[in-house]
Order: sequence, then C-alpha cells, then structure tokens
Amino acid sequence: MDGHEFNADDLPSNEFKNIFEGKIQIDELKSHCESSDDKFGDIEEWVTKYNPNIILSYNIINKTCTSKNNNAKCCRYINYYIDHIIDIINSSHLLKEYKERLSELIENLWEERLNSSSSYNCTREKQAYSTVERCILKQIYDFLEDKETIQNTITDTSKTIGKYNAYLKEKLCSIYKNNKYTIEKKYINIHNDSGETKSVQYDKLPLSYEFLNSITSKINNNFTVSISNEKPIFLISDGGQEQLKALGSSQHQSFSPQEDSKSGRKETYSSNYSLLHISSILVSTFLGVIFICLILCKFSPLGNKLHNRIIKNKITENMNEDEIQEYLENSQHIQYQVAYNSFPY
Repeated sequence: MDGHEFNADDLPSNEFKNIFEGKIQIDELKSHCESSDDKFGDIEEWVTKYNPNIILSYNIINKTCTSKNNNAKCCRYINYYIDHIIDIINSSHLLKEYKERLSELIENLWEERLNSSSSYNCTREKQAYSTVERCILKQIYDFLEDKETIQNTITDTSKTIGKYNAYLKEKLCSIYKNNKYTIEKKYINIHNDSGETKSVQYDKLPLSYEFLNSITSKINNNFTVSISNEKPIFLISDGGQEQLKALGSSQHQSFSPQEDSKSGRKETYSSNYSLLHISSILVSTFLGVIFICLILCKFSPLGNKLHNRIIKNKITENMNEDEIQEYLENSQHIQYQVAYNSFPY
C-alpha cells in the first residue's frame, strides 16, 4: 500500500469485515431501523434469521485467530460486531422497551457461546461502561495493528489523517453517542504498561489519530481504561492532549493482545483516590475538633474558668515566692477570689 491513497478496507484491523458482512445483510437492518414506522417485527425477524450466520462467521475467524495465536483480536471483533448491531437497533425509532427487548434477545443468544469453557474463551461483560470500554480498547489495538499501514499511505499527511479520523467517526460515533447517558461529563483515562496515563473527555470520543499516535509511540503491549467521575488531578497539557500525574478513578479495564481474552480482560481498582479521600476526612475531622474546642473555650463557663486560670498563671509565673505570698494576702485579691468561687473551701 506504499504511496497509495488511504482505504479503510485495506487496514489489517478490518481483516474479518468481509467474512461477517458477506454472510448477513447489515444494510437491511439499517433500513428497518431508519424507518419511521414501527418495525419491531421486521427487526426481530432479522435478528433470528441472521444470527446463525454471525455464529458461522465467528467460528471461521476463530480458526484463523487460533492458528495465529491471536485470540484476543477475534474476541474484540465479535464483541464490537454485537455492539454494532445493538447500536443500530438503539438508533431506531422503536419504543425504549422494544429496543431493550431486542438487545436482550441478542445478548442471550451470545452469552453462553462467548462465556463458555471451551478451549477458545471470549468473555462479554455487561457492566454499565463495558460497551464504551470495549470500543476504546478496540480503537487502541486496531491502531497498533494499522499504524504502519496508515503511515505508508501518507502522501499528504493532513489529508490521510483527516480521512482516518473521518473513518473512526463513521465507525464508532454512534456507539459512543448512544451510550453517552451512562458516562456523560466523565473522563476517559488510558494507562499503558510504561506507567504513563493520558486523559480525554467523553465528548471528544472517538479517539483521534493524533491521540492514538501519542499513546502508542513506545512499545506497549497492555493498556488499561479507567473512567473518572470528576476531573482528574494534576492535568497537564501535552501536545493538545492532557496527561495525568495523579488520578482518582472509578474503575479500570485492561486487555493485552498477547493474552487469552478471558484472562486478558481484568478489572483493577486504584487506591490513589481512597488514600486521598481518607486523608481529607482525617484532616477535616482534626480541624473540626480544634474549631469546637476554640468555641467552647471562648463562650462556655468552663472556657471562662480556664481562661481566668491561664491569666492567673501568667501573672504569677514570673513572681518570686515573697511576691506570691504578698499577692495572696492582699485583701483585694482574696475578695476577687472569694467572689469568683462561690463555693466554700
């Protein structure tokens, strides 16, 4: 492809595209979903009709991935394709309950197959952020696979990069848009195995060529995605993007292309936020206790007594013994002392 125009179909990450789309009529599904009429029956029929063909395509690519020891790639691809079909359905004019029913039908058809205990294992997680995390990880690993091909096609740098970014938007924008309600205003943090972390706001997805190139400039075989509810700490500008030096994150997903997809996908939890949170609580509690003590000392009877005792001690601490005796024998002081202490000695 050296010196040729950019063509998304030639990208290595699209190796299996024709295997899938050659056996199903994805445009037929899009046509049903784009209709303003209620096409629930037609869409349900499409799912039940073509799901066996999707399974057949999956079995074909399994053989390829197993022979190349690249199981994770096939797992990422089938998960993306299921997400893609569900996304097309979610983009339709159907009522929400019908969309959910069709999505559940698809998930149920694939759950046992993907989460089986066969020699080839591929999991499909269904937590709140799973779809977004899968798409981000697929973008990263696709770029690692496609990077050399893309750079070999560059005759006009800005034009080629622009075409690649447009391709990513067409491929993934709808998935991110339809999952925005679960993640809106949150931060996507991407960590590599060199200990580096970069962050991007959700509304900047899909990741651009420039961002992907900046996080894959070194040899990194493992990436982790975490999602923060609040703006990460110590954001520093880095070539138009943001890099984290410290982070409090909610959850992580990682995927290594060298690992089996069942063991390669894992969750870890950051302790940075917990330590910061605990420290904040302890400091706040300590300051609160000091504040209460100051209020008590200033306004309560006990505080007044302590205050008077302190004043008295300050008066007497620099006096010699004779001066103290004279001070105690002074009738004015005795009257003051008796007047203050109303109880008999």
